[in-house]
Amino acid sequence: MDERLARLCLAAIAEPGHPAMAAAVSEFPATEVWAGLLGGPDGPLARRARAVDPEGLRARTHACGQRFVIPGDEEWPSGLEALAGCDPVAQLSGEPLGLWVRGGGHLGEATSGAVAIVGARASTGYGDTVAAELACGLSEAGRSVVSGGAYGIDAAAHRGALAGPTPTVAVLAGGLDQPYPSGHGALFGRIAERGVLVSERSPGEHPTRVRFLARNRLIAAVTQGAVIVEAAARSGARNTLTWAAPPR
Repeated sequence: MDERLARLCLAAIAEPGHPAMAAAVSEFPATEVWAGLLGGPDGPLARRARAVDPEGLRARTHACGQRFVIPGDEEWPSGLEALAGCDPVAQLSGEPLGLWVRGGGHLGEATSGAVAIVGARASTGYGDTVAAELACGLSEAGRSVVSGGAYGIDAAAHRGALAGPTPTVAVLAGGLDQPYPSGHGALFGRIAERGVLVSERSPGEHPTRVRFLARNRLIAAVTQGAVIVEAAARSGARNTLTWAAPPR
């Protein structure tokens, strides 16, 4: 087993932002961490590891038209390295073990100088218009727009960016073969033509609250700035700014 396959397997069994897993892989090669789970004491992660078919997982990734990008790859966004030194937010921390990526764009290039536009799912028509116009202007200025692919402001930002020449990036909370929301299948297809879809979750995985929060830290880390167009006091979009606020 090589380092990429070991990271693929570890990312499949550990939730995004798992502090102990991130710490282990930062100290030891992923191949050693994986071997330790298979041959070590019983526990939740060890049981999940023993149930994984590594080659089957790799084949499923490729069959879904995805690639698995890891630290050190040319396509790996440099901003993600800052997550290794950040204080935990909502008990999440650490640089991702790897990312499942789909699309014709280059993830590293698409996130260089990128700006996040996020906000409420239950947005107003005015908010949608502002998000779309802002995203289109950024795209025309050569800056990629990164958002979470959700209804409301996220979708308006992606559509506005698609009207310009610069690819947009959607960071999703579930597997890329399970479009969420399901009503955005066509939108995600358009994004993937020139841009990139990204997730920390393996094919077949569905979003959860924790995965949405973990997704927000990626959006903050790969961008140079974040804009909230509309958001309620308890909106998840505010969590993105919590990650974006510390100096990097």
